[in-house]
Amino acid sequence: MDTILPLRKVRDFGEKISDTIQFIRAHWKNLLVMYGLIVLPLLLVAVFLGAGFFMDVFTKLNGDIRALQQSWKIVAAGILIFFAFSAMAAAIYIYMEFLETNGRPPSIGEVVRALPAPFFRNLLYSLILMLFSAALLVPVFLMISGSGSKPVLLGFMFFIIMVAYLLLMPYIVLIYPCSSIKHSAALGNPLRAPWRLLRGNWWSSLGYILVLFLIYYILSFITQIGLTIVMGLTGLLGSGKMMQDSGKFMSMLYGLIILVQQVFYIFFFVGIGILYYSLQEQKLGSGLESRINEIGNNTGRGSVEGEY
Repeated sequence: MDTILPLRKVRDFGEKISDTIQFIRAHWKNLLVMYGLIVLPLLLVAVFLGAGFFMDVFTKLNGDIRALQQSWKIVAAGILIFFAFSAMAAAIYIYMEFLETNGRPPSIGEVVRALPAPFFRNLLYSLILMLFSAALLVPVFLMISGSGSKPVLLGFMFFIIMVAYLLLMPYIVLIYPCSSIKHSAALGNPLRAPWRLLRGNWWSSLGYILVLFLIYYILSFITQIGLTIVMGLTGLLGSGKMMQDSGKFMSMLYGLIILVQQVFYIFFFVGIGILYYSLQEQKLGSGLESRINEIGNNTGRGSVEGEY
């Protein structure tokens, strides 16, 4: 008999990776359906706008390109990709919370009905973080401009900014599950909860998150190389019109790459969800007690996966 993977469980590094893979193997169909119905429409519009911008770039390379600096298409495409990113995170964490609470996967309707509040909270907290980051960068840019933009100082300050962002990465990525999943009041609001979860676990969490990013970028790189080769061969072996129209070709290529690469964020977000539940259990210890109280209640439950 199949059993549902308990999410509230203290895990070591290897268990987090293996349980992330196990969760995706058990629920990949449902996760892809959510991606197709919730995330893909936003990405398609973003890719369409981005392709239009790049077509404008290629058609105006030898002309007046000042109009491109005022183009709204690339800005709108970036905003829609950000919306898709936030929607994917909210949908996956709604799915994980429902599964942990009810012992069964939610239907797509249940995910959609629960989506608006976590989605807008994700946007709100992301905006707060961006504004806070921008406020911190203002003194840096003032120092650089006052020094006459010396290359050495510019490089050093850029290095400091990147290191600071890297060190804060565990807090930044845990904002999403903390704002999407109903957690104990003991953890506080979604801006305070990551600090409490990461207390004593910062470096191990940072290492785990970097591994997730590495896996994502490896998969994305392989996909990008594969799609580039396939599209290139298609253009060379075809009539040649696609290669001659380089703007259209590059727009199609990068649009397809974006659509495929975003799928791999499923692995990343599930991995962060596993980290969240592991840290939550380590801090609060409520999952083990809940599972002990439910011993014997799962007899005859059946398969772990309820397909849409």
